Amino acid sequence: MHPDKAPVPVTHTTLHVSKHTLKLGQAIVFTATVSALRRFGTLAGSVEFLNNGNPIQGTSGALSIALGAHNRAVYTFAAGNVALFVGRQSFSAEFVSSNTLPNSISKASIVNVTVPKLKTASDGLETATVHPGHGKAIKVGQKATVVYTGFLATTGQIFDYATADHGPGSSPTFTYTVEASPEEVISGFDQGTVGMKIGETRVMAIPSALGYGPNGSGSIPANADLVFLVTLESIS
Repeated sequence: MHPDKAPVPVTHTTLHVSKHTLKLGQAIVFTATVSALRRFGTLAGSVEFLNNGNPIQGTSGALSIALGAHNRAVYTFAAGNVALFVGRQSFSAEFVSSNTLPNSISKASIVNVTVPKLKTASDGLETATVHPGHGKAIKVGQKATVVYTGFLATTGQIFDYATADHGPGSSPTFTYTVEASPEEVISGFDQGTVGMKIGETRVMAIPSALGYGPNGSGSIPANADLVFLVTLESIS
């Protein structure tokens, strides 16, 4: 007779998404839950969210969320954070163990991000409000405090977002004077802010002529069209 084999430790990961269809710029919450039999030990590690099998990237590498209370990892994809770009995408969650328990991957969840109805200005700037605000609209000369996420329009690659690591003491928000002279932000961002209300989220599709033009900037190549998701936090 063969002695009984010792049970093999396993973990299970599930992914819940707060919605399956949304417009570009609208928020969506991903919740990954990891479980294992208690006799196998305590769960410890982090979760990476995968898009079509590839880890979703922040500006400094794969987006990794530490496993928290109730063995869950939660992330809100929205303006200011890593956000989702346009398209029908297959998402899953991978538990990356930091002890002897094995990794595991959830089943896929399909999410479709659509393009909102955009208004086009005479200079080519396109904007759409995807979440309403309240109160009075911001005017030229006032200070706007915003959170933002920026994409390269042709690839959907994120090049910056407000909560990214911008160094010691950096703020998760950005403040500038609307249409200051000289400008404190690129022209398209300036123009796109005018008329926003506190709490409003706006999509800004900015042609290169209203962005960084032929010079580019950092990871933004020359003549790149940009897409920003911007939420106005306060006016002063």
